[in-house]
Amino acid sequence: MPGTPRIAIEVRSLMACLPLFAGLRRESLTRLGQAARLVDLPGHRAIFSAGQPIRDAHFLASGSVKRFAMRSDNVEKVLELVEPGSLFALSEVFAGTTYDSFAETLKPSVLLTINRTALQEAAAIDSALAIRLLQAMAQALRENEFDHQCHRSLSVAQRVLDYLLGLAGDRRQLAGETTVQLGVSKRLIAARLDMAPETFSRTLRQLSDDGRIVVQGRTVHIRNATLAVEERSASGSGGVSGSASGLALVRYSRHERGKPHASYSTVELVNLSGRHRMLAHLIANVWLMAAREADAPSARVALRKYRNEFVRNLARLGKVDWPAGLREQRAVLESKWQDFLAQLCAPESDTNAARQIFLLSEAVFESADTLTRALVSRADGDHAQRVNIAGRNRMLCTRIVKLSLFSGWGVLPEVIERLFSESVSEFQRNLDFMRAASRGSPEIRAQLGVDAEQWHLFLEVFGAGKPSLHTPAQALEIFRAGEALHRHADATVKLFELVAG
Repeated sequence: MPGTPRIAIEVRSLMACLPLFAGLRRESLTRLGQAARLVDLPGHRAIFSAGQPIRDAHFLASGSVKRFAMRSDNVEKVLELVEPGSLFALSEVFAGTTYDSFAETLKPSVLLTINRTALQEAAAIDSALAIRLLQAMAQALRENEFDHQCHRSLSVAQRVLDYLLGLAGDRRQLAGETTVQLGVSKRLIAARLDMAPETFSRTLRQLSDDGRIVVQGRTVHIRNATLAVEERSASGSGGVSGSASGLALVRYSRHERGKPHASYSTVELVNLSGRHRMLAHLIANVWLMAAREADAPSARVALRKYRNEFVRNLARLGKVDWPAGLREQRAVLESKWQDFLAQLCAPESDTNAARQIFLLSEAVFESADTLTRALVSRADGDHAQRVNIAGRNRMLCTRIVKLSLFSGWGVLPEVIERLFSESVSEFQRNLDFMRAASRGSPEIRAQLGVDAEQWHLFLEVFGAGKPSLHTPAQALEIFRAGEALHRHADATVKLFELVAG
């Protein structure tokens, strides 16, 4: 195989870090180290091909590898997307003499290769190594059986969620989020999951809309508490399925395409309506980031994303059979949105344009808030109000960022300073309210603890505790700190919605 071997001490150091070899007897490591080498390969380089004699076992130290087979119709079937620290094609190494599959690097990668005969001899002597190899092959067999017997019976959403949970491994906690990276293209992941790339992207959006994940490019934040509540609820009603990752999955309907609009509960409508409060500020934020050339390319992408989300959610509200008074208020929200959208599309990006964006975003916020409060006033019990308060904090994250960013452009300084102080005080009051309302839900209490930690980190960014003039770099720091807080606050809204039943 082409590549450049490295010195033996580097090989042994790497082997000691791999789970398969960690803690093995010194003699075993020495024997394997003498039969091993590190090889650098560029991206899109073949590692082995079907029909080629098997001489080595392969471990991925860094980079990314695709293993695949060719079907009879000459279509590629992705068998696995190999993550760093993993060994691959192990069953072929121990059970065959020639490969049945192909493997190639997807980007520059470093492989640890060990002579197959030396690995087999070491396993025959060292029982710990033999057991680990057996466990690795058993796990691969389990995943293969799941893939063939169960995978196709799962809905598309379950298959994508299972893949993400597999990437997360055992890092999930009760609350907060577990962040995973999509190390390869969405097209390849879709091929691995037997779906079209468009289906994979649409399903990520569905899982995001459902409050289970947050997607930022190739970064996915899995909301731990949301899944914990759903798994606990589903296990009590027999609605949880097993998965290849060994984690419980909430069972989606195989043909699920989102909840029918007529079946929205009041708390779901409060959440959906309340999202427009947050989106009004968030859209203004990314508009200003683009206008001030602070991470402008990403800001422009985000602007399209959040505009589309606003329109999509507004369309959902449009299909609800509203009482007369609420129907009129929903129409006011749409009218304010059209005014805001027209200014967003205007070519100007100076101080006067920023002032208009600020005022119009406030008008959309006020209209959405009026509609949301009207929904709460018509609800029975306390659940709708709890979702509303959680939604207010989700909104306040983005509003405080907006006030700071627009202050940096000199927009309405006295108004902004007053609103900033009011918003900071309200966020803390709302946290106290939600703590008192979260008794009986360990997931919500744990998530609120994470929210409080993020809130204090967020306030530290401001230093003096009020908005002030700042550079584009400082604006980006404020925006990103607010983004992290907003993700956690959004998870809290979903949790209050879930416990409402």
